[in-house]
Amino acid sequence: MLAYAVMIVVYGAALAALIGFGAVLGPRLQTEQAIINARERISRYYEHNGVYPSTEDWRNMVSRQEDGWNNPLRYTPHDADYEVRSAGPDGHFDTADDITDQDVRGSRVTSPKNPRHGD
Repeated sequence: MLAYAVMIVVYGAALAALIGFGAVLGPRLQTEQAIINARERISRYYEHNGVYPSTEDWRNMVSRQEDGWNNPLRYTPHDADYEVRSAGPDGHFDTADDITDQDVRGSRVTSPKNPRHGD
């Protein structure tokens, strides 16, 4: 009986993973993962091109990069830096609930020209 219960739990977890990690992780964690994925794409672009992507190149890199609330992420390039931002739960950019790449632990990309991240 215990083995059957364990098997049900394992199958349930597998089913939840198949349904999509967004429903399992919740919007905040899904947003953090989206920002990490975006930074990895930007890092690969930087490694191949020696510069960060322009806003137009960013749009070409991702068909539609969304946060956990189904709003698009915003990418803002700077001279030797950039920012990836989610509008957060309220769906409006530049408000107190925004989530930026600085807020997401573990998403720091190592590159020679990213002083904001301690590189």
